[in-house]
Amino acid sequence: MTRVELNPNIYIGSVDGETYLLDTQSQRRLRLNATGGTVWELLKAGRTPDEITAGIRERFPEVPEDRISGDVSLFVDSIVKTGFACGSPD
Repeated sequence: MTRVELNPNIYIGSVDGETYLLDTQSQRRLRLNATGGTVWELLKAGRTPDEITAGIRERFPEVPEDRISGDVSLFVDSIVKTGFACGSPD
């Protein structure tokens, strides 16, 4: 997978224990679950989707790698399609 460039107009915050992304230009928002929040923070730190998948796999070896990879790819596809990021998985 390629590197993902996050939209610089995104604010991440929490409301009542829920984590949200807010595009400050379009006012679109996206609610994240715990995994989505972790993937977002790792993308923000410059990690590639493949690096994120490998890290999650190390932490949770009981989860099949194809499931982890699929979940990370689905999340990346979602944030790219909604304009929260640019780029896409290979």
